[in-house]
Amino acid sequence: MARQSPASNKYLNNLIRTRHINDDAITNAKTDKNQSKMLVFDFDGSSLGQGAVTLKAADGVTAQTIPAGAILKSWFIDVSDAFTSAGSATLSLGITGTADALIGATAFNNAAFVAATAGWEFASKGAKTDGAKSVIATIGTADLTAGRFKLYVEYVEETV
Repeated sequence: MARQSPASNKYLNNLIRTRHINDDAITNAKTDKNQSKMLVFDFDGSSLGQGAVTLKAADGVTAQTIPAGAILKSWFIDVSDAFTSAGSATLSLGITGTADALIGATAFNNAAFVAATAGWEFASKGAKTDGAKSVIATIGTADLTAGRFKLYVEYVEETV
């Protein structure tokens, strides 16, 4: 077999192979609009009164928004601490301007918010962002005294 000259390998030497890519190195921003994207939000419901709470990134500290033109597909709640309430608290999940884009006011102890029975749920119809939106949880009826979860939100970008 004839040995290839270095000049004929010039294109091969510039290829990026999968072994060169770090695990989890491809971010939402680096995928095309036809790929589903995922953001993870943190909710700490311990000692929270009634009203809207803006969820943070998975680290529980950093602000994070869903981008403009996102069409919300589904969500998953990963409960790490069970919810408790001083009464019959309700919880809804949504985005700024549409407090129930993911789930309308639901009892804090409903199967959707219990670790053993929570699963992937579809977002509400028409859940599309016209600008960057924060993810919010709205506590109603009574205060929450405990509870924590990570919220995974799946979306696709609007194609123009």
